[in-house]
Amino acid sequence: MPTSIIYQCSKCTALHREKHTVHVGCMIGGPAESVFRIPRTIDDGSYVEDMKEKQAYELYKLEQTVISTRAEKQANILQALTLPDNQSTITVVLVHKSSEEEVEKYVLHKGLLIATSEYFRALFNFDGKETQDSMVTLGEPTDHPIPFSCYVQFVYTGDYIHKPHHKNGLAMVHVMVYLLADRLIADSLKELALEKLKGVLVSPKNRPAGMILLGLIDLVYRSTERFIQGSGAMSVDGEASDASAAPQQENELAEFGIHLPASEENEIQNHPLRNLVAHYAASKLTELGKCSQWGVLLDAYPEFSEDVLDWAISREYDPEEE
Repeated sequence: MPTSIIYQCSKCTALHREKHTVHVGCMIGGPAESVFRIPRTIDDGSYVEDMKEKQAYELYKLEQTVISTRAEKQANILQALTLPDNQSTITVVLVHKSSEEEVEKYVLHKGLLIATSEYFRALFNFDGKETQDSMVTLGEPTDHPIPFSCYVQFVYTGDYIHKPHHKNGLAMVHVMVYLLADRLIADSLKELALEKLKGVLVSPKNRPAGMILLGLIDLVYRSTERFIQGSGAMSVDGEASDASAAPQQENELAEFGIHLPASEENEIQNHPLRNLVAHYAASKLTELGKCSQWGVLLDAYPEFSEDVLDWAISREYDPEEE
């Protein structure tokens, strides 16, 4: 198969033609410190001899994939706006639930709201007051200006970026976006927010700590519930438990007058946010134990205590393994 050369700059091109040399790491303007050939197949670039050049090429391919994905998302968004029925706009007003005082106001394209949210789709399919007045009022606790601004970005770009004032507050933003997406039945945004949250929890720069982490735990467990599904006997790690030995062991305990509480007949499946946050908190127990509000939080959310204990027992609480 024919081969060609990967060039990182014009100077490298000239050097290669003269002496088959290029700069180390392709440092433009630096001396030619290394002599090596860089053959690759024209089709897929799979045969790259130099590791630095191979890594650069892989990064280039990844960047092109990201650009292509973004372009595809943007094309889908623009295509939705070309339909006549989708070009009309509607005003979305965010208000405080208690005072009904207006906080934020947006004028958005109905077609894009319908495309990203089953909540808005159902709302606009019904000829109610909101449709007639071309105005929707949102006042639930999840309808906060921060996550809603992220939702607006997502509606028009397929992504969202938010830089909180506090360096450790980014995880809180992604949790709030997830909760808003859950209310608006915007599944694509939920998936995106969860992936962004995972990224933050493994980032040494942006990981939540101290009071921010306590607030994150409080928000997640206050806003979510466990899922209960019918199932057989299951253990903590999800593997089938040895149910055959249970009756004999229960009889042995009964001889001492001890009767354990009855176990749940249904399997309890944890909420994705709870699972992720409890997993992360299990790696920060020493730090969390120094916070004065830690004990109060454990008392307020017994299910959180159970979830953290499960992760600690499994000894699989390094978030970088996620």
